[in-house]
Amino acid sequence: MRSGRWVGGLALSCVLFLPLPAMAQHEKGDVSLAGAGSLTVQGGENSGVSGTVATTAGVFVAPNIEIGGTALVFLQTTEPKFLGALGGFARQYFGKDKTRPYVGVDGLLVFVPGAAGESSTTLGRGTANVGVRHYISRNSAVFAEGQYGVDFGGGLGTNFDKGLTVVFGFAVIL
Repeated sequence: MRSGRWVGGLALSCVLFLPLPAMAQHEKGDVSLAGAGSLTVQGGENSGVSGTVATTAGVFVAPNIEIGGTALVFLQTTEPKFLGALGGFARQYFGKDKTRPYVGVDGLLVFVPGAAGESSTTLGRGTANVGVRHYISRNSAVFAEGQYGVDFGGGLGTNFDKGLTVVFGFAVIL
């Protein structure tokens, strides 16, 4: 029994974690599940710390094009402390090597809780992304991307980001 588990574990490790450069090619219909996070430290009059935790699920509609949805939580030291968001994304990947650059866009609806006695607000957020995925195997990758975005609606006007947000994450391809 123990040798069967050992062989099964070794087989699973080979599938998920052996670096195979030729296997970093997506196929139409592949599904990507990813988790990511970012951290921002800002000084000056709006000083504070904020970060994001996100999960995404996408499908490759072509070998180099992925579309999908995302759920995101913003955490920050200023009020409101927590914001939630739901949205979608599209990405175009380049090349067929282990390391694949991409460009993309995200659209989010951000849900902002109201202060005591006030109603909540929903605003839109759009981001442009440039990133790179590095495949550990055909089925797993780490990634980093830069995002620049704009918030609009919700009675707040239009506000462009003051800088680039860097996001790091891990993806599993099914």
